[in-house]
Amino acid sequence: MANDSYVSKTISSSIELLLTIQSEMQQSYIRLLETATKVKNKKRVLLAQLPYHINVIDELHINENAHSRILAKLLQFADSEGCYVFLESLLEYVKSGCQSDEFKQIEIHSPLITQEKGRIDLWVRDYKSKYALIFENKIYDANDQAQQLFRYIEKTRECGFKDSNIFIFYLTKYGEKPTKQTWGNNKTFKVFQSRYMALSFRNDILYWLKTWVLPYIRHIDGYLQSAVTQYIDYLEGLFDIRQNYKSLYMNIQRIISDKLGLASVNDMIERYQKIEEAINDIETLKNSLSQMKEDVFEECIQQHIKQWISNYKTPSSKFEVCCDFNGWKERILFGVKFICDEKPTFVVIGVDGHNLFCQVQRDIKCRSKNITANRFSLYSVARRFLGEESDIYIYDYFDLDFENAYSTFCELVKVINKKI
Repeated sequence: MANDSYVSKTISSSIELLLTIQSEMQQSYIRLLETATKVKNKKRVLLAQLPYHINVIDELHINENAHSRILAKLLQFADSEGCYVFLESLLEYVKSGCQSDEFKQIEIHSPLITQEKGRIDLWVRDYKSKYALIFENKIYDANDQAQQLFRYIEKTRECGFKDSNIFIFYLTKYGEKPTKQTWGNNKTFKVFQSRYMALSFRNDILYWLKTWVLPYIRHIDGYLQSAVTQYIDYLEGLFDIRQNYKSLYMNIQRIISDKLGLASVNDMIERYQKIEEAINDIETLKNSLSQMKEDVFEECIQQHIKQWISNYKTPSSKFEVCCDFNGWKERILFGVKFICDEKPTFVVIGVDGHNLFCQVQRDIKCRSKNITANRFSLYSVARRFLGEESDIYIYDYFDLDFENAYSTFCELVKVINKKI
């Protein structure tokens, strides 16, 4: 009985301790959120006091695809001698700070530089030198899709490139690494770990733009110079390091210092540790918020799928509504199937990260590149609605605009119905 009492008291004490820790953590997160709100409000007030500043990219509220387009345009720049100046400078920058000898072997002379081709954010292929570069852009912290890098490697292999000549650049804000699952399997990671590099927009891309690109733009290329200057300014704004905002950032640091009680801490090591603890708390809070965002996003998807199933009326008996796309590598939410030239064809709405897309796609079992006259005519119709194209589908992105994605889908199916 005494032992039972001791065990009971121990369990009770443990529960009390856990509840206390949980309560302290909750209070800590509440304080962090309150500080973030105070910083945001103070920043708004201080911005109004600074000289008027406008950045075109800021005002456009660009997504990850837009960043990839900007980088693609820069890498596509060639001088009068046909030299891809900025592509070469990026590779030189990478090689200068890279310990892997394999990166130093890269040679690109006649590149085919594409953006969003085959869903790859930025793809550099040189069929003469036999080297290929895959750039995956995660500047806004989008999650890795299922086996994403593995699928891009497979697509590059299908283009005739050997593993030894395929290199991967993973672009994030601060140089985060991709998740394990994105490689598909351990074998793929081991094969590519010496030919993969995590690059940071904050420390790598911004530095490259300011040091390796902007100073070498000719005066006659005024629009290029302006574009790069705006992009540098945009990235500095994204990371709160614009030079003309120095007084603003100092004010914000004072707010944070007061909240953390740093003024009363004289020991520099202790002050450093307090800041590090706050960063760790913020990371924990960020992870919780990210999971909440994913949960809400999933609920939003499920809500719209139900709504689409309920509301959608097929235009004719030629179409069959499909909801189960489990066998597909992409995540498809809703779509219709019809027959064109005795082959199944699909118009679908899917999700790529947090971007909705609408696309016309052949059955994954029927990926022949031979396009008949009927199919060519059908694809011509699709091109009027959708902007991007690859070997197997025509598609377009709609960010989180569920209404626009669905209305485009409905209009496209209606027009295809008349065509077939």
